[in-house]
Amino acid sequence: MKRKLNFPLIWVVVFFILLPVNTLASQLDDTLQVLIKKNELQKALEFVTQYLDSNPENRDGKFYSGKIHSDGDSSFEYLSEVIDLNQKDEKSAEALLLMAKYSFLNGSYFITSEQTKVFEKSFDQSILLPEALWLSGSSYLITGYSDEAETQFRKIAQKFPGSEWAPWAHLGIGDCLSMRKEFDQAIVQYRKVIELYMDSDAFPLALTSLSQSYSEIKDVDNAFQYFNFYRDRFPAGISDKEKIFEKIRAELKEKIKKEERKKKKDIEYTIEVGLFSSKNQAQKELNNFKSKGYTTRLVEVSKEEGVLWRVEVGIFNSQKKAESFKTRLEKQSGKTYKVISR
Repeated sequence: MKRKLNFPLIWVVVFFILLPVNTLASQLDDTLQVLIKKNELQKALEFVTQYLDSNPENRDGKFYSGKIHSDGDSSFEYLSEVIDLNQKDEKSAEALLLMAKYSFLNGSYFITSEQTKVFEKSFDQSILLPEALWLSGSSYLITGYSDEAETQFRKIAQKFPGSEWAPWAHLGIGDCLSMRKEFDQAIVQYRKVIELYMDSDAFPLALTSLSQSYSEIKDVDNAFQYFNFYRDRFPAGISDKEKIFEKIRAELKEKIKKEERKKKKDIEYTIEVGLFSSKNQAQKELNNFKSKGYTTRLVEVSKEEGVLWRVEVGIFNSQKKAESFKTRLEKQSGKTYKVISR
């Protein structure tokens, strides 16, 4: 069984790292900018809520409500109504990215991977792409796909070397290599962080990773050198933000170890949202969910009465997570669905 990421700690990461406040571009701008700068998020939410009461179908209002809302389910619901893959603007891009982050927070890493795939395909010119790639790589790494994770991290390092995500990408590549016990190559990546990104929050973590990697290859001198470098440079320890990332990385490593020991594939669960005799009708329903960033699958089912087409949404490694997701979908649509194993 996979350990669940600590939600409060992860949420702090999202607040400080993954949710930078972008320039707002609507009539809500002036008021929201002032409130957000003052960190008066509750007042900002009340303002947006009042705005939506008068303009219930306004896309900007739904977007900002989803972005500011403290309740994850409500935020997810608002954002899903903002995404329009036919209108590939930054608002759709950010809404999809926020939904992927929400999925990540809830441990739905396969869904995060699928959402970031949609993001990468639909918003390949977005300034938010490095974040999406980092989320994608982290989700792959957590679920044991270190090769796929490395590919995503390398995209950041190669295409966005000046991005704030570049040092974290090199750190991620190092972790992928370390998980495969390729410590010499991992050291190369960790060294890039300390040589190229000394001002990054990833710097102290790269030092500790270098010390650990040198220890693995029995290079005691270098192991102590980087450990002492870390201790001298950061005598009070690392900051709260860096501790949070170290917590995430520890979780990643633990999950990878468990995946390596695991030989038997877990049962997966999904949500059946419809069973249709018409493939066209089923495809239409599938496209509806897919356009909102959900993981979808169309399955041909043989019944006594003939061939039917089942539309599935989501992939989960536990029935509990699937049931929770089903409840949220039912709340949004007003329809009844069911959890099935696959």
